[in-house]
Amino acid sequence: MQEYFLLFRRDATYQLKTNSVKVINEHTAEFNDDLLLHGVTVPINLKIHFKGGAKNILTGFYRLGFNTTSSFNRSAFGVNDLVAAIADQVDVEVFAEFQQR
Repeated sequence: MQEYFLLFRRDATYQLKTNSVKVINEHTAEFNDDLLLHGVTVPINLKIHFKGGAKNILTGFYRLGFNTTSSFNRSAFGVNDLVAAIADQVDVEVFAEFQQR
């Protein structure tokens, strides 16, 4: 059944393009992006949260942490298979850590 969920292919192009960034406060920014899946581009908003930064005591490298959540509908990209059985809405959580070397 998983082949119906988003119909990802290894040879296809998927892209997230940022159009604008609005700083909300010192820990939050809102990104207005375009998400390209299956040849269809749909606007998506990401509210990025800065979680903090610190020197890693094990590696000695400085790290920064961020996270965001968002959602989109599969049907917006033409993936309509089993929408009645599998939720149309896809919730996305991203946790990222950047390390300075």
